[in-house]
Amino acid sequence: MKPRISSKGAEVKPVNRKKRLRFAENHIDWTINDWSRIVFTDEAKLYPKRTITHVIWSGPRSVRAPPFEESLEDKSINVWGYLRYDGVVQLFRFEGTMEQVGY
Repeated sequence: MKPRISSKGAEVKPVNRKKRLRFAENHIDWTINDWSRIVFTDEAKLYPKRTITHVIWSGPRSVRAPPFEESLEDKSINVWGYLRYDGVVQLFRFEGTMEQVGY
């Protein structure tokens, strides 16, 4: 088997490209005052002790990819954060899945 680096996530899909363009066109005339009322949020899984690279193993179907030495899930930290128009960013650590009540 031979490993190769995946290109997953390298490009924006055409459907998302259109959504982003539509969003930009709809908000092109917004002022600082308009943007000051908006908060962008996202959640992510961080792996502080390991660099993750998407590796794809290719080879005969009967051959399996080598197992990982340890589970990456055990080494991850869940964070939720936000970004305001003035650049203020805050991160919050949480356990499990982000639910509506926790959000």
